[in-house]
Amino acid sequence: MLKSNRHRLILNELLSHDSIRVNKLRKILNVSVDTIIRDLKELEANGQLIKVHGGAIRQSYIPSFKKRKIQQIKIKHNIGKKARNLLEDDQLLPFSFRGINII
Repeated sequence: MLKSNRHRLILNELLSHDSIRVNKLRKILNVSVDTIIRDLKELEANGQLIKVHGGAIRQSYIPSFKKRKIQQIKIKHNIGKKARNLLEDDQLLPFSFRGINII
């Protein structure tokens, strides 16, 4: 099967479902897992899907930052309160943002 046909079939599957597994694609396309992984990497590089462990998801399947920010807000507040109790007075909490260490 031609690469362009495989890509079209993969994208059509993602239109029907929010996600697709490599094993399902292997059965549908009748090609090796390595071929499917290469196809998924290529489609991801073109911005057509997001490759995840064991398959792929549609670009629009991931909620926006605004939606994620408010999801499970009570749990996030509880985690913050518990973390705050672990800090001592005048203790700084170092963290990293995009590979830049901040103290």
